[in-house]
Amino acid sequence: RKGPDGLPSKCPCTERKKIVIGGVTHGITTDVFWDTVYAAAEQGAKDMNIDLRFDRFEPQSSQKVLYRKMSAKILSLCQDGVDGLFVTISDPTLIDAVKRCKELDVEVLTINAGIAASKELGLLHHIGMVEENAGYLSGFKMADMATFTKAFCLNPFPDLPVLGERCTGFETAMGELGIEYLGQVDVPDDNIRLFRTIVEEAVGAGGSWEGYGMLLVAPAVVPALMELKKLHTDFQSASFDTTPAIYEALAHGDMLFGIDQQPYIQGYAPIPILTHAATTKQHFFNFAIESGPSFVTSPPSSDMVACQSGAFAVCPKQPFESYSYVNTALIGLGIFFFSLQAAATVGFLGW
Repeated sequence: RKGPDGLPSKCPCTERKKIVIGGVTHGITTDVFWDTVYAAAEQGAKDMNIDLRFDRFEPQSSQKVLYRKMSAKILSLCQDGVDGLFVTISDPTLIDAVKRCKELDVEVLTINAGIAASKELGLLHHIGMVEENAGYLSGFKMADMATFTKAFCLNPFPDLPVLGERCTGFETAMGELGIEYLGQVDVPDDNIRLFRTIVEEAVGAGGSWEGYGMLLVAPAVVPALMELKKLHTDFQSASFDTTPAIYEALAHGDMLFGIDQQPYIQGYAPIPILTHAATTKQHFFNFAIESGPSFVTSPPSSDMVACQSGAFAVCPKQPFESYSYVNTALIGLGIFFFSLQAAATVGFLGW
């Protein structure tokens, strides 16, 4: 039996070659949610001793341009012969590239976005939240924690299908609860004044805000919502994801909850799963590995916040080194020479 270098192997079972794992997501450099995902993947690569090819895209002129570049990157990685690939299928235009990877016998799994397409394509796993279900459960959680009769879903990125799925689930929950759903409101993620104008128009000029509940499907607009809360204090709100701004809002009672979908797990888990799939051909039977939703109703401890903000960085350990340790053979040799010296000293004194 030969090893990865082509020479006869002395290993009785698995002698792992250098594994190469690739990753492609829609998480652009300005989206802070993805900082943790990328850091976790890097840590996983270190822990598993594999090569990771996981570049992050800069903001593009449009979502179509981003998806086109994602497709090209997926094809490039698979044609280069990666041993495994994890992707977000955030748009149907990416499906053909993923199909080509399967034709090249590359194991592929999805994270974060694209569970339906992933299952239809017969991919290895999907790691993340089931988005529509998360929106559905969020609606019931809000109604359990507060009283409101009308509800909006605020979406700063309407071109992302996964966020629309969250609103769809929320709408279903409102219908079952008998709460009037007033629709998805598209809001800007970079203009607080325009955000306020749009939401105030949706509520209606001069109307009471007391009976309204608002679900944010992305945390980018939490600061804008908190500014709105200073003017209209009576409405209820909750948000997907967990950020310092959400923790602050929870601490001040300005928000019901945040939703933790555990981005660290989404970034880390694909690395060992794909590595073992490539080397042992073993994987979990469950297709969906759900990382959320977990409802966070109060801010975590300062230690946990520090760990989260640092993407749970693993501190390097100094190897233990005993400076008093002396090899047994050297001790024996020392005793021998000491005995010689002692005998010579006694002989000299006797002489």
